[in-house]
Amino acid sequence: MKEQEQGLLEAQQKVIAARQSLNQISSLISTLEREKRRIEIAREELASLPESRGTYKAVGRMFVSVPATDLLKELDTKKAACDEEAGKLAERKAGSEKAAGEAETLFKKRYLAFQQQQEEIHSKKS
Repeated sequence: MKEQEQGLLEAQQKVIAARQSLNQISSLISTLEREKRRIEIAREELASLPESRGTYKAVGRMFVSVPATDLLKELDTKKAACDEEAGKLAERKAGSEKAAGEAETLFKKRYLAFQQQQEEIHSKKS
């Protein structure tokens, strides 16, 4: 009986860990999506400026004059990095979803077995 209880607790811990991992990955993906949206907005604003307009980039506590084309290239690079990272996270999320499903299935099986054993014990006592 103790072994079954221990197995049930282990399965429950796996389910909890899988769900936490899934939530963490989802949070990272949403953070990347917000970052990509911020980059898109900044890029749209920079693209709408005339070429003669001066642009500045924050460097620590200072601002440095930088051509708008350089800022656009930098934003494109950041967006590409975000897209790449989002792709990797999507793959990890798919794996975590599969692991969570397997952990939940294992927990259900162990819980049903534990429940049946408890019913057998109670029926023998009666």
